[in-house]
Amino acid sequence: MSALSASRLADLAGTTAAEVQRLVDLGILVARDGPGPFLEIDVQKVRLAAACEHAGQSFGSTEPPGNPATRPAMR
Repeated sequence: MSALSASRLADLAGTTAAEVQRLVDLGILVARDGPGPFLEIDVQKVRLAAACEHAGQSFGSTEPPGNPATRPAMR
């Protein structure tokens, strides 16, 4: 597997280096030591995280996704 920089990972995953850093801060990605802290497999992790967020999953929050006012009441 090839080692990737944050900017190269972002390019391959179709996102920004800032988003890669946000995923590191959330613990979704792990930056390894050295000039290439990411691996090719991390591209899929970034894409999966983006798909989950697009579907309504919120990372870094304990609140369930969606607007509380529009969620059905539990019975």
